[in-house]
Amino acid sequence: MPFENFNHNNISAYPFHNTGNIIGFEWKFFNFNDNKYYITPDMYYIVKDKDEQYYKLKFYDFYNSTGVRGYPAFCYQRIL
Repeated sequence: MPFENFNHNNISAYPFHNTGNIIGFEWKFFNFNDNKYYITPDMYYIVKDKDEQYYKLKFYDFYNSTGVRGYPAFCYQRIL
């Protein structure tokens, strides 16, 4: 389901984990042909905070403005 279409009605269809490091490295992959990381398309996470609020979180970059890797950029949105 596209990030933009995910809403509160969809939450129960997905499993949640209590592991603090569940958001690992799967959101990006390395292309050996051009020696560069790319964001995994259409992948995002649903996060529940301590106040039982839900958010959707999507990574969109791994490089800073000068092209140095290791600077993950993401957007998030509260799910109402």
